[in-house]
Amino acid sequence: MNRLIILLLLVIISKFNFAQDPLFSQFFYSPQYLNPAFTGTGKNEFRANFSTRTQWVNLQAPLQAYNAAADYYFSGPKMSLGVLANRFNEGYLKTSQGYLLFAKNFGSDEDMCRDWYVNVAFQGGFGMTNANRKQLLFSDQLDVDGPNGMPSQFELFNNAGKTYFDMSVGMVFCYYNWMVGAAAHHVNEPVNGLISTGDDSRLPRRFTFHLSYVNSRADYDPADMGVLIKPTLIFNAQGASKSLTVGTLFDFPEWPVGGGIWYRNNFGLIDNHTINIGITLKLGANKNHYNGEANSRLNTGVSYEAELNRPGIRYTKGSMELGMLYDKNLDGTNECKNIDCNVRYPWVFF
Repeated sequence: MNRLIILLLLVIISKFNFAQDPLFSQFFYSPQYLNPAFTGTGKNEFRANFSTRTQWVNLQAPLQAYNAAADYYFSGPKMSLGVLANRFNEGYLKTSQGYLLFAKNFGSDEDMCRDWYVNVAFQGGFGMTNANRKQLLFSDQLDVDGPNGMPSQFELFNNAGKTYFDMSVGMVFCYYNWMVGAAAHHVNEPVNGLISTGDDSRLPRRFTFHLSYVNSRADYDPADMGVLIKPTLIFNAQGASKSLTVGTLFDFPEWPVGGGIWYRNNFGLIDNHTINIGITLKLGANKNHYNGEANSRLNTGVSYEAELNRPGIRYTKGSMELGMLYDKNLDGTNECKNIDCNVRYPWVFF
């Protein structure tokens, strides 16, 4: 029975693969993937981050998602440049994506304090979708005793691969202790189908909206608060799929550790509710990430996600994520941009 349920899950995943991007629960380790407007918003000028997600670890071939990005903030023109790469293994399909990102910020910066901050960004690049023949079994690979171990002579998917141009845009706005952002991914809706080129093979636009808060003030030492609470709400809509993520991070300014708990509901699947629990270790030279010293920092975190209803942790054994984020001060000033301004910058919320 378990094998049948898992097989049905794979069929459903294959049917809707083109309709939904993988989503990372530890979004703060893949901020540019969540919204291109997070480009150049690290605590220091240079930032690099990596995330990997294994969804439904009990599957024979679990769904795998990898994200890596790096960006740099240029203080003179108030602009940022970044690169982003994704790799998704979903059943018999493999997707690789590479992008360049450009961002421009307005409002409060390292030269002048204001009560607000805006960063707008554009992302453009190419993606490629291929069939993973190793995950397929053709009729000429079977005999009366089952699989014969021989390579198939069928030409289906032998040279199949779809390359497409893809672009996204985003915006992040901060005002005092609040941050709100929106992004539109795949705005050109590229065709990523392996065989068909019709509208049903287009990659649907993904719209993202997020809202965050942090309980801090510029004139108050966060170390005296004991813990910073950073709640966030994220809404994603792509094609028929819609999901809502709600939760909070708990950051202990005087301790090299943090944690978070998140709830997500996918409105496109009946009774699909998940709970995610994660822990972050702050390993860099500057473990107190909230102070104004721009020393390098290194965060690493792991999380576990379990389904509360369907398809059920009994069959999937849940999902795992690992994330890392590193940023470093390169201009030698040893001062983080505008820590004393009233507005909280995006890196403070994560």
